[in-house]
Formats: sequence, C-alpha cells, structure tokens
Amino acid sequence: MPEPSAAPGEPAPPSPAEWSPGRRVAAGLFLFALAWAIYGVTLNAPFYYDELNVLGNGGALRLGADLRAHLLAPRVGFERYRPLYTWSLALNYAADGTAPLGYHLVGLFFHALTGAGVYLAFRRWPGGDRAAFLAGLLFAVHAIHVEPVANIAQRSGPLAGPLLLATWWLHAHGSRRAYAGALAAFFVALLTYEGVAPLPAVLFLGDHVLRRREPGALRRALGRAAGYGIPLVAYLALRGSGNAASLPAYFAGLTQREVYFAVAQFFCTEYLPGFLVGFLPLPDYALPAFLPCAPGDPRAWGCAALALAPLGVAAWAWWTRRSVVGLGVLATYLLLLPVLNLIFPLYTVGAQRFAYLPSLGVALAFGAAAAAGVGSARRGVRRLAGAGATAAILLHVAVAAHGAWSMSEPLRAHDYFLWLRPEHPTFLAGKAALLRARGDIGGALACLERAAGMGPPNFLVLTNLGEMVLAEGDRERARALFERVTQTFPAPQAAVGWVGLAELACTEEQWEEAERLCVGALGVYAWCGRALELRGRLRARIGKEEEAIELFAQANRCEPLSSAGWYDLGLIRRRRGERAEATACLGRAVAGGTMVPEAWVLLGLVLEEEGRPAEAAAAWRAVLRRRPEWKDARRNLMRVLPALGAWEEALALCRASADQDPGWLDARLCAATALDALGREPEALAELRRFLEEAAGRPEYADARYAVARQVAEREQGRAGAGGGAGADGGR
Repeated sequence: MPEPSAAPGEPAPPSPAEWSPGRRVAAGLFLFALAWAIYGVTLNAPFYYDELNVLGNGGALRLGADLRAHLLAPRVGFERYRPLYTWSLALNYAADGTAPLGYHLVGLFFHALTGAGVYLAFRRWPGGDRAAFLAGLLFAVHAIHVEPVANIAQRSGPLAGPLLLATWWLHAHGSRRAYAGALAAFFVALLTYEGVAPLPAVLFLGDHVLRRREPGALRRALGRAAGYGIPLVAYLALRGSGNAASLPAYFAGLTQREVYFAVAQFFCTEYLPGFLVGFLPLPDYALPAFLPCAPGDPRAWGCAALALAPLGVAAWAWWTRRSVVGLGVLATYLLLLPVLNLIFPLYTVGAQRFAYLPSLGVALAFGAAAAAGVGSARRGVRRLAGAGATAAILLHVAVAAHGAWSMSEPLRAHDYFLWLRPEHPTFLAGKAALLRARGDIGGALACLERAAGMGPPNFLVLTNLGEMVLAEGDRERARALFERVTQTFPAPQAAVGWVGLAELACTEEQWEEAERLCVGALGVYAWCGRALELRGRLRARIGKEEEAIELFAQANRCEPLSSAGWYDLGLIRRRRGERAEATACLGRAVAGGTMVPEAWVLLGLVLEEEGRPAEAAAAWRAVLRRRPEWKDARRNLMRVLPALGAWEEALALCRASADQDPGWLDARLCAATALDALGREPEALAELRRFLEEAAGRPEYADARYAVARQVAEREQGRAGAGGGAGADGGR
C-alpha cells in the first residue's frame, strides 16, 4: 500500500516505525480477545422482542437455507432486502434451531473480527501501527456496540464490518487485482447491509489523503470511486422495486426545512453523546425524542450549528492537511446518511444498530489523534494525549461492560434501559412482556398502563395491553384497543389488531366472525403467524385436523419462537396418538423463553404416557417454580411423586396444596399416603380424619369418604387391639 506522497522538491514525510510481524499478529489477536472479553457475557443473553420476531418476520425461515431464494425472492411485510444477513440467520436456525447461544456466537465473532480488522486495515495509513492499534482498541470496546453485538436482530452491522474493512484495505492497496477484489467485497457488503452504500465517497476521501500529491490523483480518485457504481447498480437491480419499502412517516406534516432541523436535533441529542461516551440505548422510535423547537427557535439553530461544526472543521483539515482525523469524522457523517432514510428506507431514524458502521470513522479519528499526540516531541503533549486516550478507553470499557452485563438478563436489561430513559414506552412494553411471562400480571399491567399514557400511540403497548385486558375479562376495552391498532398503524401491524379482534370474537363464541377476521388479517399480511395459528384452532374445533396441522406449521415457520402454535400442534398430535411428534412440538413450545403453563403441563402428561415419569415431574416442577398457583401441574406432580419414591417432596406439596387449593380434598389422601410411607402412621390417621370432616356434604367425595371411613375404623380397631394386647402382657 502506498504511503502519502510529497510534492516534487519537498522532503518525504517521516514514516512511523513499523512493528515487527510477531508484534502485529499479537496486536490483532489482542484486539480480537479484548472484544470477546468485554462482550462475551452476552453469550448468556436470551432472545429479546426483536429477536423473537426477526426469524419469521425477517424472512429467514420463510426463505430457508436456499441462498438463491434470499437473493431473488420479493420481500413482504417488514422484511428488508439484506439477503446475506437473513441467510446467516437461516443457517443458524438449521444448525441450532432456536437455541440463542449459536446466534450470539456468530454476532460476537464478527464483532471481534471487525475490531482486529480495524488495526489490519489501517496499519499502513499515516500514523502507522500505533494509530491503527488505538483505533482498533476503541472500536473493540466502544460502548455503542452493546446492542448490535447482544441482539441478533442487529447482526447486519457486525456482519458487514469485516467486508467494509476488506473493501477499504483492497481499495487502498492500489493494484488492479486488489481493486477488483474491493468491488467484489463492496457488492457482498451491500447484500449484507445497505448501510455501506456511502462507502465509495469515503474511499474517494481516503484517496485524497494517500495520493493527493501524485499527478492526476484527483481524476484517478474520481474514476476509482465511480467504479463502485457497478456493484451498486447490480445491488439495486437485485433489490428491485418490489423489494423497496415506503419511507416511514416520521416527518409527516413537516416541511423539508423542518426535517433538516429535526435531524440535526436528533444528531446532537442522540448520536453525538453516543459516540463520545457510548451511553445506550438510542431509541427505535425517535420522533418523540426530537426537541420541541421550530426552525425559528434559537435551540434549533444551535443544534444545527453543533451538528455542522465538526463537519466543516473536518472537511477543512481533510482538504488542507490531508488529516486522517478529518477523514475519520467525514467518514462518520457519510456512513450516518442511511440512518436518515435518505438512501434506503430503514423504518427507524435512530438506533444503536445504525451507529455500528459509523463508529469506524470515530475509531479512525481517535486512533490518528491519539497516536499523533503520544508521538509528539513535546513531553506535555505526550502525557496529555496518553492520559486522554487511556481515560477514553477505560470509560468505554466500563460502560460497555455494564451494558453487556445488563443485556445478559432480560429484566435487568429493561430496568437498565428504563433507568436511562424512564419515559420510553417501548422499553416499558418489553418489561411488561417479561413480567407477564414470569406470572406477575399486576406488574405487567402497571407497566403497560403507564406506557399507554406516554406520547403518540405505540404498537407494542396497545397490542400487549389489549391481550392482557382481554385475558382479565375486560372485553370492551380490549375491543377499543385492537380497533385503535387497526386504524392507526400500517398493514402488517394492523393485521395484529385484526387478530386481536378475532380472539375477542372467540371468547364470545362468534366463530364465523373470528374466521372472517383471521382471513382479513391474512389478506393484509400473509405471514401473520398469530392469524395462522388462530385460524388453525378454528379449523381444529370443527374437526378439520389436517388443515389445522398445516396452518399451525405455517404459523411456526413465521414465528418459530411463539409457543402457541407449537402447543396447539402438540395438542393435536397427542390426540392422534403421535406421542413422539407431540413431545417434539411441546418441547419447542416450552423452549421459546416464555412460561406457558399449559404447554409444560401437557408435555408432562405426554412424557408420563411414554413411561418417563422423572422427566414428567421435571416439567411440572418447572411450572410450579414460576407459577406456584397452577393447579394442574401441582396435582399431576403429587400423583407421580410416589412412583419416584419422593415421599418428603410429595408430603410438602400436599400440605401446600391443602392451603392453596382447600376445595381439592385429594391432597389430604395423598398426604396420608406419604405419611404412611414415611412411617408416621398417627399423622396419617389424623389426615384421614380431617378428610372425613371436610368431605361431609360433598357428593363428589361420597365414595371416597365411605372407603376412608372404613380405613379409619380398621386402623383405630387395630390400634385398640394392639394397646389391649400390650396391657394384658403387662398384667401377666
């Protein structure tokens, strides 16, 4: 790779001392290991809301592991044209199913590879190995990467990172073969994530830094940058008009001038602090975060000036000084363009996932500035630069480590998000979903009610609140919430509102109306898993099991982590006597991360029927750990524990059941059996007597009461006879 050239007659700029090959390898491995160490705790993270939907709604499962389908098939609903990204998810699913670890491993590996790649790609630039290493060091630990690394829905950034760096490195190499490789790498990067589209402009700026003094350098740089139009046109041809989505209506009702001010405000309030200190999270729903000021407000002009000032200074430094720091800042701004939906529609204005690639420019600027300061001839400058660089790295290490630790446990993550943004309805909806899964219905409702009173309508809040109030029996409010969803949001989201109305119709036994609403939802969005699952239940209700099985299978392909479809499919399989298939389906139902007691209870019954009582007991224990009030699990477990010889556990469970479920008197009989087995006959007799007292006047226990009364009488006679015999022996 060529070094920056000097003008004729000028002395060549000094070349920084190169590191030895062994030291370069050690530096790359250190950066890879450091990124792994900081973010490795995210391997323990479960799936979050986006991840629960991205496999189905993102197209990964619909298109399968066929790469050609990912490249050429049109997108529907929320699916975006990122064929290599969705293909990677499909391969993960083919290898690991829905186990989160494999997905997190891939994301973490590519992030660590990108961190090492920053050093390898920029080590021959001005500043040498030291600047490149410092750039890689900041990138590897930057706290704004928590969400892209920990959440598989954001994997497109880490996947595209090594491809972007490979393009940059090959482009700067200078040979024709390397340039052809750069074009190919850029095309593959586009197929992974459309956010790399501004890269040719960044490469043109880099050519100015490296080759400005060469004769005809500007003309050649323009020609080389224009060559990237070939892969860009090929990408657009594959993407096609049928794959493009409409721009989000974030700026509805705003003039173009007002849009620019809104974007400047968002940059100052969200991205700039994120790049500097890495605080997370940046919101997906960004419009409520805009400052409430019009173009006539001095705050708006202040935000615009703050957003444009670094751009102007960087452009001056890049043009007059061939500054790598200026190049890094300009690269950050250019790679942020897709975030503003000016090139491709990304549905959101700001989120951490979109800051992943722009942070490469931040890292490049930091590395060049820190290396220049540390390499200064003045001792005071060296000390100040070293202290500043160390403080920046340690700050990002601390923030990133805390963020990664928080993301490793769902409820802790949402509490962390809400600590940073207490008034964020999406995070409140996510916390409510977790509380609901853990059986804390009151806490979930409180979160949703609080979120419902914030800002504009939020899809997640309205749909989750509608489901919960319907489960609580408030049909009229549920109807109002679901109707609001259908009237407020675009087609794919509106389909969920239609399904909510269909579920409401089922509770009112309006079966034909429910069928009509499901068909309407599928007409709006053919890959609505909830509509397919509900329609399958309606088919099964009238005995059309084959149609129901097909509908459940389609629903599970759309939403593989949803427990409902797998549970319904397992229910039919068990009813048909297909126990092995039922076990597999129910295993998937309970593996989705949500506590669905019905699925666990049914899985235990199927396992018991297969002669696996220990595994059945484990399934029922899993329910009682999270939902101790669940009667079916407790009763089934009490029934199977004696066969396992677990008498102490059976006794404790029986006594707890007698307190929690006093109307179910079988617990008294089970407790007496356990006490007999433990050799505590007087206590067993006392339990039987209590049963007789409580069963009086209960017709359903008449037969049992008769049998127990005989047993009590026999035991009392036996005890009396044993006592009389002992007295006679003593008299003699």
